[in-house]
Parts: sequence; C-alpha cells; structure tokens
Amino acid sequence: MASSYVGVWSPLLSGTGGGCRDAEYLASIRLPEGGRLVFGSGGSASAVPLQGGVCMVVPRELVEGDVESSVLGELYASLLLASPERVEGDARLYWEHAEAYAERVAEEENWRLRRLLGPLLHGHAYAAGIGLLVARMSRLARLYVWLRPVYNETLRRGVRHLHRLAETYTRSSRCWLRLQEAPMREPRGLLDASPRAAARIALEAAGLDLLRSIPAGLLLEGFSTRLLPPLRDPLLYVRLDSARVATKLVGFEEQLYALTNVARLLRLRRSGLIRSARVVETGQGFRPAVVKHYRDPTMGKWLFAAILSLPLPKPRIAPKQRLGAEYHYNRVLASKGYMVPDPILVDPRRMKAAYTYIEGKPLSTLIQEEPASPAYRDYGALLARLHGDGIALWDTNPSNALLAGDAIYLVDLEQAREAKSIVDKAWDIAVAAYYSIVYTVAAAPQRAALLAQGYIEAGGDPAAVAEASKYRYAAPFAAATPPNVLEKTRRALAAAASRQETP
Repeated sequence: MASSYVGVWSPLLSGTGGGCRDAEYLASIRLPEGGRLVFGSGGSASAVPLQGGVCMVVPRELVEGDVESSVLGELYASLLLASPERVEGDARLYWEHAEAYAERVAEEENWRLRRLLGPLLHGHAYAAGIGLLVARMSRLARLYVWLRPVYNETLRRGVRHLHRLAETYTRSSRCWLRLQEAPMREPRGLLDASPRAAARIALEAAGLDLLRSIPAGLLLEGFSTRLLPPLRDPLLYVRLDSARVATKLVGFEEQLYALTNVARLLRLRRSGLIRSARVVETGQGFRPAVVKHYRDPTMGKWLFAAILSLPLPKPRIAPKQRLGAEYHYNRVLASKGYMVPDPILVDPRRMKAAYTYIEGKPLSTLIQEEPASPAYRDYGALLARLHGDGIALWDTNPSNALLAGDAIYLVDLEQAREAKSIVDKAWDIAVAAYYSIVYTVAAAPQRAALLAQGYIEAGGDPAAVAEASKYRYAAPFAAATPPNVLEKTRRALAAAASRQETP
C-alpha cells in the first residue's frame, strides 16, 4: 500500500500544498453553498484552506483510533458517514475505515437503543438497515453543528452510501434488522486503546484542532440549519413487531389519533382512581383505544404492593420494566391463542402505550351483580392453562379480566412473568380469590371454590391451590377485607385442594 500520492489529485488540491498532498487517500464532500470539504488519512496533521472549504489530513493512527474507539469525539470519523462526491488515492483504505466505523457505530447504537427500550421490549424491536447509522449521525449533528448541512445532504441525495455501509453489519440487503440478532457493545474511548497507541494518539490530538479549520460560513450555516426529521428523532427508523414506536417530533395523542383515524375531538377518561389506564373517547361514545401511563402517581400502588407482599413474589415498580413487560407478554399470550387487546402505539420516552379498547364487562363488575358467577370457574380454568404454558399473571385482580361474548380478555399485563415455581402459581390463585372480596364480600368462599374447581378440572396442579390457601398468601389482603370472610375464603381453597388429594 502506497504511503502518499503527491500531485495526483489536481482537481481536489488545486492551490493547496503541504500535508494534503501527502495523504494516502482524500475524500471530497460537496457543501450546500458550493464549497468543498476534503479529508484524508496521512502521515502528519494538516488543514489547508480551499475556496469555500478546507482540506484536512489526519495521521493514520489517529484516524483508526477514532474509527475504532472515538478517541477525539469522532471529529474525523464522523465525516465517514457523509456521502463522498469522490474518493481519490487509496480508495480501498477509505472504505476499510468507513466500514470499520460503521460496524462500531451499529454495535454502540444498538446498545443504546436496547437500553432505551428495555430488556423485554427490545426483543420485539427492529431497526431499518441504515437506522443505527442515522442514530449516530443525529447524535453527532447535535454535538458538531457544522455537520448538520452535510448530514442533511447525505440523507437527501447520498443515502446509497449509508446502505453500502449498513451491509457491513447486516451482512445482507435486508430492509429491517432485528435488534436482538444484531451485535452490540458498550461505547469505548481512549482508555480502551493499547497503552502505546493511546500515548501516540494523545500526543497527536494535543496538536490538532480540527474545529479551527472549519470555515466560519459552514459553522454559521450549521446553526441555522434545521435537521431533517430522521436526524431529529432516529426512532422513526425503529418499529415493533405489532405496534408503532412513538416519535418525539409529535405529541403522543396526535400520533394515536392519526393511527386510529379519528378526529382531534377525543378526550381521555381515567378508568379508575388508582389505575394508570385512560380510555380514549369521542363525543359520539366511540372508544378506539386505552392509553396506559407507566410513569404517573398511580405507580406508587406497586411500591405499596411490594411492601404488602413480603416475602412473596414482588411486583415490578420501574416504569420501563412495566411498559416492556406489558408489551412482551401481550405478544407472548397472543401467540399462544389467548385473547388480549392489540397494541397500537408504544412510547419508550414518555412511558406510555396504547392498546385497542375491548368492549366487555370486567369480571369485577360481574361478581358484584352475580357474586357466585360461573365465570369464576372459567377464570380458574384460564389460570390453569396459563400456568401450563409457563406464564403467571401476578396481578389477577378480577378487573383485569374482561368478558366479551364467550371470551375472557386479559388486560393490564405489566406484572406478568414466567411461572418458575409453585409460589408464582399460588400467588395468581390467591390474588384472584382474595382480591375479589374487595369488590363484594358476598359469596366470597363460593367464588374461591369455583375458581379452584375450574383450575383443577382444567389440569392445574392441586398443590398450587393448597399452597394458595396458606396464611401468608391471605395476609396481604387482611387490611382491606373482613377477617372472617378472608378466613372462610382461605378455607374454601384448602378444602378444594384437599378433596382433590383424597382418593
């Protein structure tokens, strides 16, 4: 590989000299106002004015340090994402640098995106092939304003350059990349380089100030440039398997209105004093969606529940975990044939999500009308089926089961989890039996018996019912229910389990 190409690029270097003529390669980026930004890799640092622009050459070791570890805050490497008008000299070396940088960017932006979405949500997320590169461009354009017009131009006319770079990490021409399948790594810096390389890079960086060489006109233009929408919010390039991801460019409600094809006369009505859900309604009574708020004062109820349920299974408290769990288990249950509402819009920044409104009667309302309703046997059978599939709901409050025709829909899945032990299964049974007393004390023992009967007849483990009848599962409900009714309900569970165990 040659180390210099003196005098080769007269079209790019007319009127220049010094280090720019000693570069191994030079790439040219046309600026919006007719100037040109020329950059390359060479043996020494230099910055030479061009008409309306500048030629910058950076030592090769420093270039590769930026490409691999962002040692200078990516002052040089950031230019590799811009679409070049031409590359002269050792073009192969230019593409080696650009592709190596693209791979690192994709891995680091995937790491950041997974952190934003959370562990249960990112498994359902996909990014457009160039989406991870655009995410880094967005970050850099906010840090270095002079890159704004350059990156805008790349998205307008040079997107083929980004597609070529994206193929280095997608390993194909796929349009969408599943985040869980893409490699990731935590961002690195100068301290991650070898000691010898770090010392050399630090010395070179001390004598190099690329920002001084940026034309003043380009800096001023950068301040006045409005970034294109994908650069303002790269989540435009991210989607979920069954829902849209909300963007910060538009309010959550506006995006929901557009997706549900209704006018802006919608209003939100809270569906309960301690519930984080709000029903979206029109003036004509149409209810297209339910909006869940995972970060509002009602989240305090989960902290209270965590205290009451000691030492039993604990609820999730963090908004991101609850949002991700609700979507994840909604999709898991749907894939197994359970009836759940369809997700519409998920906002991992504002901690909101919208699901289709289910027109049905909550089981909590039904038992107030018919305290010993046979539907509670069906609810027990449903829990047995869930446990057989390895899923526990944790929050089996009867208000989270909606009867719509012959089907029981499950909503509010933010506490769902794997049923790893008999304790998880027993807690589901206990909550369904004891929480119903809060809605009506009438026929509470009979409801518990129906629940247990349906559970065992559907193949549920009688040992889980017996476990649920222990005092420690009833104790968290003692403050909200009459003690005599609670005790009779507990005994009803124990009797149902005992009958099953008796030959």
